[in-house]
Amino acid sequence: MISRNRSPINTIFLTISAMGFFAILSSTMSKSPVLIHFATYLGTPQELIGIVAAASTIPGILVSLPVASLSDVFGRRKFLLIAGFVFASAPFFYLFVAVWWQLLLVRFYHGFATAIFVPVAEASIAELFPQKRAERISLFSSVTSVGRIIAPSLGGYVLFATLKDYRTLYLAVGVAGVTALIVAIAFLAELKQSSLTGANKEPRAVLKGLYQGWGTVATNRAALSVSFVQATQFYAFGVVEFFLAGYLPEVAHVDYVPTGIILSSMVFMTVIAKPWIGRISDKAGRRTPIIVGCLASGLPLLLVPFVTDFWILLALMIGYGLGFSAATSSTSALMSELVPQHLLGTSMGFLDTIMDVGQTLGPIVSGLIFATYLHYTGVFASLTLLLVSTASVFMLTRVGKSRIKEKQKRLPEHLAMKKQYAHIRIQPAHKTEHLLFNYLTFDFFRNSKYGNVLVLGNPPILTLLILAPYVLSMELLYFRGRHFFARIDEHIAGVMVLTSREDTFYVSSLAVAPKYRGLGIATCMLRFAQEEAQKHGKKWLKLSVLKANIPALKAYYKFGFVLDRERKRGVWLHKPLPIAQIATTSAGCGKS
Repeated sequence: MISRNRSPINTIFLTISAMGFFAILSSTMSKSPVLIHFATYLGTPQELIGIVAAASTIPGILVSLPVASLSDVFGRRKFLLIAGFVFASAPFFYLFVAVWWQLLLVRFYHGFATAIFVPVAEASIAELFPQKRAERISLFSSVTSVGRIIAPSLGGYVLFATLKDYRTLYLAVGVAGVTALIVAIAFLAELKQSSLTGANKEPRAVLKGLYQGWGTVATNRAALSVSFVQATQFYAFGVVEFFLAGYLPEVAHVDYVPTGIILSSMVFMTVIAKPWIGRISDKAGRRTPIIVGCLASGLPLLLVPFVTDFWILLALMIGYGLGFSAATSSTSALMSELVPQHLLGTSMGFLDTIMDVGQTLGPIVSGLIFATYLHYTGVFASLTLLLVSTASVFMLTRVGKSRIKEKQKRLPEHLAMKKQYAHIRIQPAHKTEHLLFNYLTFDFFRNSKYGNVLVLGNPPILTLLILAPYVLSMELLYFRGRHFFARIDEHIAGVMVLTSREDTFYVSSLAVAPKYRGLGIATCMLRFAQEEAQKHGKKWLKLSVLKANIPALKAYYKFGFVLDRERKRGVWLHKPLPIAQIATTSAGCGKS
């Protein structure tokens, strides 16, 4: 059940994040630091150890895109459960590994878990938080990064405490994986009454839809630009993570503990900074964080081969971590905004596939550079050149510009309206105005994408056929209710019905005209309803809302409503009203 004092949307987000924490903790602990030792113990040929290590990354290239695309058709929850099953089952296969090639197969199977989970989880979050995509996706990424940071230390402790007992370690990995599956099942229970996506289709239609979706994303130049940024960032991150671990002890003569601190610093900065930069991106636009992030992550790397001082290297890696956080906090959110909303999963799968390609190519290409006389200098200089070039190319594109200009164009007009219409009057609708009231209610909902249950189509004849029964039904339903208008000057900006029953006031048919949305009119009407309820000695304020109406849900939860009970398509919310002296009417919200 959903907590009575927490938004169901936030509950779902917390559930996905908790699943991500345990899932990534499990998968990372299965390879760091145990994998190289276990592979050597099994007699893996030295030239094939790298292939064993990389086996888990191959599924990301193979299945992230098709699986995420299928989640657009069949729903996110099914694939999150599949990912949870792989996370839970894969660790126990390690217990039966006796030769190195079996380890290769188990690593390959284990890789499907992350390949399925990450893009589907990101698509779910982007769908749940259309106005806070960068912040919430970044926060999810930070939570999974915490699991990634803890895993090597926890795995190392288990090996130390058990004198390198690999079976015990993989049992611990299994416990974390099973926990992720249990959380996934809880996630399914949370959404058992509502699906994130559409219904099943015939196989041929599904395949056709997948190919069309892939074509739409692959031919979108803006989406390709964002994917290129993501690929270069993770290309560089993989190279820094691998080659810096060699440079610090070999060239800078830094001990293993300071080496661990420097390597951890860039990951730590990512965990801390990404959600905050994501919040800035949601408010100020995606373009600036991406460009600044590419430059800020590239320039410090140019100095690394010429520095041996611990504190300077630490400062450079902190700067690199901030730049990486700035760029990657905006890419997923921007990608989700560049494609049709029914292709959210496809866009996340495409982005993660390109990212995996970049992360796979990074160590390979940099290894070839490292083999030349340029050595570490060539490796880090090449990363700077790549990231600065990425920033330059992205600056030349118009990706993200239109969104910023649109916001800048609408913001002054919106502020002017807010100032102009600062005084809102709540007035009762007289009996002679009931027909007007019901028509306006119908019209306000008809112009909302969440009110399309009231209208079958655009042709006027269908609207008229529905309008008459609708008005009659509203009159019968709210016959004893008190009807109110929210007026701005002489214009009706909103409507609301208050019905008194025992110790409760019920708020019904609350709707705001499209022209006046975003000006706080709904909040003003709710304040009025609360004051009326307190004036009549009521203990509760209740209302119902569709689950799909995310903006309304957020507004009601922000106002203080909590979950009362669930229906198939909607929820009932209530707000307790303490017996207290009625406060004076809020500024800008009057009654007459």
